[in-house]
Amino acid sequence: MVLTQRGGGMLNFGIVSAVLLRYTDDVNIWSIVQVACLTVDLAYYWSAWRVLGGQGRLSPGAWRAEDWGSLGITVFAGAVRAAFLMAVGFDGRQGVKGAKGQ
Repeated sequence: MVLTQRGGGMLNFGIVSAVLLRYTDDVNIWSIVQVACLTVDLAYYWSAWRVLGGQGRLSPGAWRAEDWGSLGITVFAGAVRAAFLMAVGFDGRQGVKGAKGQ
């Protein structure tokens, strides 16, 4: 059941990212979606920590290839989301819809 729910969540991420975010250039909408996705990522980290801890596999040396893949992808995506929310690489928000003062 949990894997089906996780799969549904990933499908939702895909649809929102591929469809909804293509219809707006409002940075506020993008930020709201990224906060929601990052919240799900944090719940996944907690879940993985509980499961791996329960199996005595918290040490990265005990992880299987699928653990590395799943956690690696989620950590990378979470880091990109956090960087977006911190405006890393932005020259400023001039001219962006939804920016304060516009």
